[in-house]
Amino acid sequence: MENPIKYESMETSDVLDGYAMMRATGDVQLSHLGFQNQMHERSFIQEFTNLKRNLGALVSDTFKFNKKNPNASENWQLERGMEDAIVKVFMDRWTSPERRMSEGDSGDKAADQYFDLIRYMMKPDPIFNTRVTANGVRLPKFKINKRLVNAMGRWMLNNGATEEFNNIFATYGAEYRRTHDGVLPTETVDLFKSKLYDATDRTINVGEDPYYDISFEKGELYGPNPVPAMKHHLRHTLARIGNRTKSRADENGNLQIIHKYGTYRKIQNELEFYENPRNLNKDNLTDCG
Repeated sequence: MENPIKYESMETSDVLDGYAMMRATGDVQLSHLGFQNQMHERSFIQEFTNLKRNLGALVSDTFKFNKKNPNASENWQLERGMEDAIVKVFMDRWTSPERRMSEGDSGDKAADQYFDLIRYMMKPDPIFNTRVTANGVRLPKFKINKRLVNAMGRWMLNNGATEEFNNIFATYGAEYRRTHDGVLPTETVDLFKSKLYDATDRTINVGEDPYYDISFEKGELYGPNPVPAMKHHLRHTLARIGNRTKSRADENGNLQIIHKYGTYRKIQNELEFYENPRNLNKDNLTDCG
């Protein structure tokens, strides 16, 4: 079988490297770059493909030339200077507003398109015929063009894009370390974390009956749609044995629901001090009639 599908583990450094850079750059598409017409888009794709091909050929030729060469270190420095020159010519051509910004676009939109162009060039490429396996799930593999990424990093530092440089590479390093250590993303960690027994970050009070706590949190005992079966199952827990309150966070996180009521005798003595602070006579003002 020609070109069989290859499978690699998610834990390899090459795979983690590609996914970390993908999360740093985002899935930037050609339509985000703000070209004026389709002709400019096709021209950009062709020149960008040639740019990556020229960088690869330059590295390959330098590697072959440096075999048993006493000036290998100096040759690699010259090669890096040539990479910077090639990238500079390309960026000077395609960061021009005449090519990328349409008439009437605001300055903020032009800046966004400018940074999208940088991220598009640094975005890792999918690898044909290779899949990544992670706990039985098959994912595509992405690979970084390291020479191009390094050249773009130097270009950003030399052209006043230091903030964007720090954002990309800080996210890239943090994502690589997070995936390498098996830490869940902050935006999805709550989906895999139970707050039932987390004393510092829970929305309900854990009592003696965990079924009661879960049913109350889900609204199966009170509210517009109570579940009769759960109310029957927890009928003894719901019995009016004493004064109890259950706190349940609303969208603002500060709603308290009282579902077991006491008697007036329990609070009668305390109410006397609130009826009239200057007259502490024990007149029962709460009686009606």
